[in-house]
Order: sequence, then C-alpha cells, then structure tokens
Amino acid sequence: MTKFPIGIIYILRDKFQIYIPNFSSILEFRFLPEFIRDLDVYNKELLFNLLDLFIKNNKIPPTSFVIVIADSASIIKDFLTTPQPNLEEAKKQADEFLEHIPFEEVASKKILIRNGIRAYAANKDLYEVMREFLTHVGSEVIYVLPGTIIGPELHPSLDANGINAILKKYPTLKEYNLTTQPVLHLTTNKKEDKEEKEIEAEISEIAEGAKNEKKSDKKKMIILVAVFVILLGVLVFVYLTQPSV
Repeated sequence: MTKFPIGIIYILRDKFQIYIPNFSSILEFRFLPEFIRDLDVYNKELLFNLLDLFIKNNKIPPTSFVIVIADSASIIKDFLTTPQPNLEEAKKQADEFLEHIPFEEVASKKILIRNGIRAYAANKDLYEVMREFLTHVGSEVIYVLPGTIIGPELHPSLDANGINAILKKYPTLKEYNLTTQPVLHLTTNKKEDKEEKEIEAEISEIAEGAKNEKKSDKKKMIILVAVFVILLGVLVFVYLTQPSV
C-alpha cells in the first residue's frame, strides 16, 4: 500500500525525467558535472540544494515514486547459451562480469532471457542519493527497477507509452527491485595491489636517487666555484706583483 499517488522518475545518463499525476507535462532535471559525472555523485550537498529548488519551483507534492533506470544509465551484457555454453556457465560468466563493474557500490541483477542470462548493473549511489532526498522532503520510493525489464514500450525518453507500461507492470516486478539486491562492493585485486605498491616503491626510489644526484651536483658546483675564485685571486696577485717594465 502506497502513501501517495504513484509518480515515476526515469534516470538517464545526463538527466532524469519525472512524471507526476495530474501534471500537464513531464519535468526534467539535468545533471551538471559539478555534482554528477559519469553516473557518479561528486557533490551531494550541491545536488540536494538543486533538487530542493527543483521540487519547490515545480510545486511537486509528496509522491510515491517508482524509479526506473534507463539502459543509457546502466551497464548491460548478455551471456548466451546457444550454441555454447550452458545456462550454469552463462550465470558464472555473468557473475564474473558483474564483479568488475567500475562503481564503488554496484546494484546488480541477473535476468533470465530467452537464450541465456542478461547481466545488469547500476551505480547504487546514484539512486540512493535520490531516495534519501525524496524521503527527506516527505515522498517515498517504493521500487527501483532496471529499465530493461519494462519492455519495448519504454523508450530512451519518457512518454505516455512508457508511463503506462511502468504503472501497469511494476507491481509484478518485485524480484527485480534493486533495493532488495545485495550490493557488490568494488574490491582491489591483490596481485594488482602488490604490483601497484611495487611501482610506487620504484617511483619513490627513482625520485630519491634523483634528489641525491641533485645534491651531489650542487656540491660539485660549489667546489668548482671556490676553485675558480682561488685561481682568479692567484692570477690577480701574480699580475699585481709583476715588476713594471
């Protein structure tokens, strides 16, 4: 049971679109590199402030939201079972693929398709920030769904067909709700970590050697200048003490 009328937030790569019941048009909020870049949240405070202005300026009432993440804001790869491998092998390949998604926290699903497995991943931080803000202003988020499971009615931009499909299908898609999916944390490969430390040590050693070499060159320069001054003094002395002709 939802608290409020159902609304939709459709997250794309460069913006989100928002459908509110009884509003005459679909609203848009564009992402700027100052707070979101490549689907990563860089400035949460700035994002919250701008979202607050967006809500107030558009007079958006408390709403029960279904958040849908477009394919353009997701990472998707299909692992097919025809002609090879079998379904279990396809699941294994999907798991390995999802382990290497380059987000700090990854929300993922393995979706059964006709000829195999579809590996789906999204940046958890992106929709969690949205959910946190909406809760803060009195709304709620009841589902976060991959756009890929809605079907062909959902287009790259939100329209009447996509809205109707989401509102009709979301209650039957509970198993795909990303908020109920265990999150994969980005881990560093131990071998790569060791190699990185070795490289850092090598760079440090080279830098230290260059520093010592610079000190040595400086000492040599001081000695050469001192010798030059002494020789110059001797030359002047010899010149001044020569008997005049």
